[in-house]
Order: sequence, then C-alpha cells, then structure tokens
Amino acid sequence: MSEPDGFKKIRAKRHQIVFQEDDPGESMFIVQSGAVGIYKTIEGERVQLAVLKNGEMFGEMAIIDGRKRMADAMAVEDSVLLQVPRKTLEERLSKFDPFLQALVEVLTNNLRTVHKSYMHRPRSVDDFLNAIDYHNDGFKKYMGMTKNQEIASDVMNKLSAIDELVLTLRDMLKHHEDSRHSVFNESDMARRQS
Repeated sequence: MSEPDGFKKIRAKRHQIVFQEDDPGESMFIVQSGAVGIYKTIEGERVQLAVLKNGEMFGEMAIIDGRKRMADAMAVEDSVLLQVPRKTLEERLSKFDPFLQALVEVLTNNLRTVHKSYMHRPRSVDDFLNAIDYHNDGFKKYMGMTKNQEIASDVMNKLSAIDELVLTLRDMLKHHEDSRHSVFNESDMARRQS
C-alpha cells in the first residue's frame, strides 16, 4: 500500500521511542500496524495514558498548536507508522473554511486542558483537601443560582458543614508526613476557582 502524498512510512521496533515529552512537534503519526504507548512521567512514576493501535493517530496536538510534546510515545511492539509532517497537515488544513480551522485549534486546546487536568489528579493529603474545597465552592456557587431558596438554604448549611470538616481534617493532618508531593499549587486552585 502506498502512502498518501506528503506522508512517510516509519518502521518502529518494540521499545523504540517515537518522540519524547518537550520535543518540538514537527509531525503527527498514524498507526498502520502494531501498537504505540503514550506515557507521562509524574514524580518519577511513569504513567501509561494510552495504547494506540491500527488506524489511531497521535502527536497531532503539537503540530496543530505549535507547542511542545506533552508526553512520550514508544512502540510497545514492532509497528508501522505513517508520519505526517507539519507542512503536509498545514497544507491540507488550509483548504478548509477558516471557521473549521479555528474549530480544530479550539478542540486541540480543549484536549490539552483535559490532559492537564488529568495529570493534576489529587496525589497528597493536601491535594485531596484542596479538591474537596474546590468542588464545595463550585457547588455553593451553583446553589446560589438556584430558584428554590428553601432547598438552597438547606444545602448551603450542609456545604458549610463540609467546610468545617475540611478545616478539622487540615488541623488533624498538619503534621502528617506525606510520601507523595502535592500536584495542586495555589495558582492552580485560584485558576480553577475563577
């Protein structure tokens, strides 16, 4: 089977690195056969995000938005990949309506945000307590907009009780030595609450 114009066939051996996190994104890939794992290292722990097989695509976000790679890609078995250079993708996208081009960029940005949120899942006691605070605050804002004030008042009282419990837990655990570092920092929490 011949490759479409601008595409290049790559043969990747098992455990061969296709790209690494923070590499510039010069091309995307389509798995023709085999399998490619997508990995991210967090606090020294390598987390597998996905295994992509025949017909699946990866590496597209970096060539669409021009940012660096957000994860590692490695062949988990001998694989055949189609490499699509940035120039080829840009030429093909330029033929689309500007609205569709903008939509692709928005969707790519949203995907990056989802991945970033996933990477920021709670890992420490502080993270879990911060997550409870964050969601409790969001729930309060939601209840503040409800039309049924009787229910809203009752729910707000319960949510205030949760705030008190979180404060009690923070006090109880202030000297707890956590083996895992926090991934939420103050700027993350401020950004999430805005």
